[in-house]
Amino acid sequence: MRLGVLDLPAWTARGVLLGLDVAHAGSGPAKELDRARMALPGLYDRTPPSGSLSEVAPGDVAAGADLVVCRRGAAVKAACPVLAVDPEDEASWLIPEVVSGKGVPEALLLALGVARVDRLTAWGTTDPAALVGVLRTLRAAGQGAGRTIARTEALWPVARPDWSGPVVTADRVIPLDWTDYNGHMTEARYLHAFGDATDALMRMLGCDAAYIAAGNSFFTAETHIRHLGECLAGQRIRIDTRPVRIDGAKMHFFHSMWTDDRLVATGEHFMLHVSLRTRRPVPPQPPLDAGMARFGAVGSSRPEGVGRRVGDPR
Repeated sequence: MRLGVLDLPAWTARGVLLGLDVAHAGSGPAKELDRARMALPGLYDRTPPSGSLSEVAPGDVAAGADLVVCRRGAAVKAACPVLAVDPEDEASWLIPEVVSGKGVPEALLLALGVARVDRLTAWGTTDPAALVGVLRTLRAAGQGAGRTIARTEALWPVARPDWSGPVVTADRVIPLDWTDYNGHMTEARYLHAFGDATDALMRMLGCDAAYIAAGNSFFTAETHIRHLGECLAGQRIRIDTRPVRIDGAKMHFFHSMWTDDRLVATGEHFMLHVSLRTRRPVPPQPPLDAGMARFGAVGSSRPEGVGRRVGDPR
């Protein structure tokens, strides 16, 4: 989708960071891009697709655009739909809601990460870190503005698992509210990130919502996390996962967390496949049995750190 933006740097940043090709007319998009890059992608559980930015003259902002965004009251000549918004306050660039857009197709609004509402929630000048936390909570509950965040993320393509080596189970940006008093990702969020990667692995193997509803799932029996480097808010992390031992109901695997090419943490996990009726281990059922066999055959060397105990000097 090609977006034209007339002198609204924060909306330019929103479009670029959500994968749109944006033509910006005005001043200051670079500063807003840096600010938005720290916060906006953290609303989502996957890394948004990459967009592009070009700067154009005000008269050219609508050329070839699918949607033009401008300040309310601005005079814009365009053959495409026009989204007229109020000037930004401290929080509006993060909010996935807009009071406007009559005549703008919902698909265009959703690609921009917003939904049309009768009136904005009273966010005021909420601190961005607090706002990210509130919006992510709404997203987890499937309520209000959180629904729009989830629906926008659902538009992005999902890569098919590559079973020839360690499988990518997470690719995301660290939200602002995941940091602690030391300024880096808090201890609990490493487990959170590894837990989300484990959930993704389960779905890849065939243990999805339908499988669980039929009466079987995984329980975690043991976890060991090593903290090898710092992760900061706004950084992109990738987690890849490899098998250590797959044997009947037992699944032992190893997560590696990376920022760029730097290993920052590992998570070693042992899980048991169980009956939710008896709460006891049982053999995996189709299609999970085939998925676990495929994962167990992944070719990779034994990762450094497997089997280490706490404080082990090795």
